Amino acid sequence: MIELSLIIALYNAKKTIRHVVETAKCVPEIKEIIVVDDGSTDGSTEIIRSIKGIKTIFH
Repeated sequence: MIELSLIIALYNAKKTIRHVVETAKCVPEIKEIIVVDDGSTDGSTEIIRSIKGIKTIFH
């Protein structure tokens, strides 16, 4: 079976980021989720910090 890493670019996506990450977690081939936050100011940062099982990079 193939194993994938998913990188999600994030900037002010407070309304959708939780859904995107939770949907990605349902894909069995995705073994790693990395969210790169490019300085969000809308509360997205707090949301991704609260999601377990992902790696975050703040840029």
